[in-house]
Amino acid sequence: MKFSPFFFALVCPTMAWGEGSSIHFANQDQLSGALESLVRDTLVWKSPILEKPTPFFTREVTELTLPAKPPVFSANHEAVLRLTNGDVVRGQLAGLGKDAVELDTWFAGRLVFKRSMVENLEIRELPKVFYQGPNGMEDWTASGDDPWIYQGNAFVSKRASNIGRDCKLPETCCISFELEWRSVLRLKLLLFTQNEGESGYEIGFQRRTVRFSKAGEHEWIGHTSGAAELQKNEKAQIEIRSNLKTGQFAFFVDGRMIDVWTDANVNRSDLGGGLHFVSEDRSPLRISAIRVTAWDGALDQQPPPKINGNSWLPDDDADESSDGADVPKEERIQLRNGDRLNGEIVSIKEGIVTLKTSYGEVKLPVSRLRSMPLGTVDLEKPLRRKEDVRAWFYDGSSIVFRLDEAARGYLSGSSQNFGNARFKMEAFTRLEFNIYGKGHPKAWAVTEIRK
Repeated sequence: MKFSPFFFALVCPTMAWGEGSSIHFANQDQLSGALESLVRDTLVWKSPILEKPTPFFTREVTELTLPAKPPVFSANHEAVLRLTNGDVVRGQLAGLGKDAVELDTWFAGRLVFKRSMVENLEIRELPKVFYQGPNGMEDWTASGDDPWIYQGNAFVSKRASNIGRDCKLPETCCISFELEWRSVLRLKLLLFTQNEGESGYEIGFQRRTVRFSKAGEHEWIGHTSGAAELQKNEKAQIEIRSNLKTGQFAFFVDGRMIDVWTDANVNRSDLGGGLHFVSEDRSPLRISAIRVTAWDGALDQQPPPKINGNSWLPDDDADESSDGADVPKEERIQLRNGDRLNGEIVSIKEGIVTLKTSYGEVKLPVSRLRSMPLGTVDLEKPLRRKEDVRAWFYDGSSIVFRLDEAARGYLSGSSQNFGNARFKMEAFTRLEFNIYGKGHPKAWAVTEIRK
């Protein structure tokens, strides 16, 4: 592997961060080691196979993978913001006004987001986590001879093959993961399996079509061609909310409910706690941010209307289906128990929201809310800048911002979404560079690790 030498006076040299990290280059080479320092245009990499810490232009780098430390939470709720540029940010709701949404995050403290750049806000009870990873190949079983590799807190397939483990899936749970692919998506997801993939349920992905059935059976319980995101993009956040008590399975892509399927004949004796990913093509898949958490079984969205029994969203800008309530959506506050209030948010302080309603002032813990009114505003997207990077965090959050520098265990940057911020370096799982370049290569799509 050849490196282009250059000379640059680096600022703020620091101790190496993230031992066990790797750097990925535009030619798909990669090098293990640790990040020693980083500024907007250059980074210094320390590796056992390099004679000394070596500088590289960030324009030649596609990705850094970093061994993030799991966060420790003491909060009683999780607020999930979805921004207009596709970012997803998790934290605790600290404030909400007509111009801004405030979120307390474990990786950057309080971030204040421009309201016009927030597309959606969902509040969840901070769930019990049954599994979060992957953190390595341990406890996962792959079919064949080395068909998957563990790289940058993710599994990458090298050919058609299966990888799975017993995740102890409870009867009612939420299964989510980040999925990336090349060209056409062909994946099979098996859940509630026994004995390395036997029995359970099967979800098949092919382009925008998703089919749901019992494992090994040809008759579908349900199917949809409405997952347009899976055909338009090469990256998606997948979520399945499963309730074996009712037989309901809700399927989401990038936070949007695509469909709800019901198995009227759940046979629990045939079910286990296993989760398997089956690549059905030679094209590589990348699976990361796998989370299995508790779920209360309540659905706060409705799937799009169906045509001839098949859910379909003909227009990407189509409105969400209405439940017939007379209260305008922007004024509706939905509680976790299913009740609704029509009111105005006065303040949010120390986890308590004060509401002005027709009944008088009401105070509630934020954790008792399911959705908050964001009002009607003209949405906008932030400008794209060549210095932008895309950061991924251990909890599945992802944020695009302009990189300024890294020093003393923190990485600083700015965005039109939230202004200036300082991020804990130990919180990152990945940093993507040159994210807007035409034909930007995917650093994860490698079949061999080169040195």
